[in-house]
Amino acid sequence: MKVAISWNTILNDLCIIGPISPPSEEYRYILTTIDMCTRFPEAVPLKDISASTVAEALLEIFSRVGLPYKAHSDRGSQFTSEMIREVYRLLDVKQSTTLPTMQWEMALLRISIRPSRIY
Repeated sequence: MKVAISWNTILNDLCIIGPISPPSEEYRYILTTIDMCTRFPEAVPLKDISASTVAEALLEIFSRVGLPYKAHSDRGSQFTSEMIREVYRLLDVKQSTTLPTMQWEMALLRISIRPSRIY
């Protein structure tokens, strides 16, 4: 996937983390987003991974960095839900998902955030 404009195409993923020490208000998940042009990562801690929580976190990210043209993710139920599809439709963001055989795309995201620590 070749991209030349910052925040044109992003990758989204949910990472299960924990336990976080010291405890961080019961946050157990992190929504990660990476810009495919600059490889700049964004991360938002989540208490649960419901579609509405993920949608709110995506809107939080978009309010800081702007709207992407395209959002790419794995086929997790949070990213394929009606709610996320409607959010993307209203914001005019194109949505795509990985093919089952193309999991290396998500590995890029996981590798890019691995050294990070959440405090």
